[in-house]
Amino acid sequence: MIAMLIIGIIIAIAYPLYWICIREIIPTSLTNTYELLGSKGWILQGYIALVVLTIFPSWLLISENNSLLCITSVCGMLMAANKIDGKAHIMSVVISCLSALLWLILGDWWIVLAATVSVGLVLGLRYGKWLLWCELAMIYSVILSIILN
Repeated sequence: MIAMLIIGIIIAIAYPLYWICIREIIPTSLTNTYELLGSKGWILQGYIALVVLTIFPSWLLISENNSLLCITSVCGMLMAANKIDGKAHIMSVVISCLSALLWLILGDWWIVLAATVSVGLVLGLRYGKWLLWCELAMIYSVILSIILN
């Protein structure tokens, strides 16, 4: 279980770092990287699937029964967002982020959320691209709360 979590963390950090450090592009959002990849858009789909599938088991173990709906909403909506476009894609990402936010607040992980959002705000002020930093703040908030538990 720990090995899967570590793999998920590495993948969650490596993909955005690839874009920022190697490609020297700060995308508008994670979804924007799909368009930037063109015919290799499957790489973003693989990234999201691998992060969700490697973190999901650990996330289930540390959660109480009353928050399982939030977890399945986050994971299900992220996986669905991989396959759909337009407004449906935006709604699935919004539902996923709101579910993660609810899980963090109900689980008393608001301090982790505040820390990652603060870092996201600083990066947003420095580089712009607010949506990307918000998405990464939500992903890293969940990962940090799992690690700290």
